[in-house]
Amino acid sequence: MVESGILVAILCGIMVLIIFRLGEMPTLYEFLLSLSFLWVLLLALWLVRLLNNKYALKRGWENQPFLARPHIMEVSQSGITLSEPQSRHEYNWSALAGFRETPDLLLLYPTIYMHWIIPKRAFATRAELEAFKGFLMTHLEGEFLPATSQAFPIVPVSTSASGNTPALSSRNHAS
Repeated sequence: MVESGILVAILCGIMVLIIFRLGEMPTLYEFLLSLSFLWVLLLALWLVRLLNNKYALKRGWENQPFLARPHIMEVSQSGITLSEPQSRHEYNWSALAGFRETPDLLLLYPTIYMHWIIPKRAFATRAELEAFKGFLMTHLEGEFLPATSQAFPIVPVSTSASGNTPALSSRNHAS
């Protein structure tokens, strides 16, 4: 993205030098022609970027074949084992940062910046799903990692005794 911005800036500079002929004032026609060239150039760059983004997901999937292989997760008192036909990874419970539940998924966080997606439909029965959630709640710190809010808490403002001016609540400031 930065490279295309630099390219546009260089091409615009060259275009301005050519049109202004290094000191001559351009006619209105030349000025409008230079603007149309710029818009065509920007449109072409936008189209290239759009096509690149369109195929990026497909290329990403094709370049990571391990994602398409079947994965198995085994859960025990000591931790979780992830395996697929070409690799096996074992994690102690202490190596995991936490988990989060959504309506259709369980997200297991080995770090706060990475998660494993576990679809709830992968469990044969509701009892299996509840047993797995029980393991998570027993062995992991908290259900809400990473934190859902990075901002400071917002405390509502109360009104003064007269009822028409806002006043800070006593819990908002020190006495």
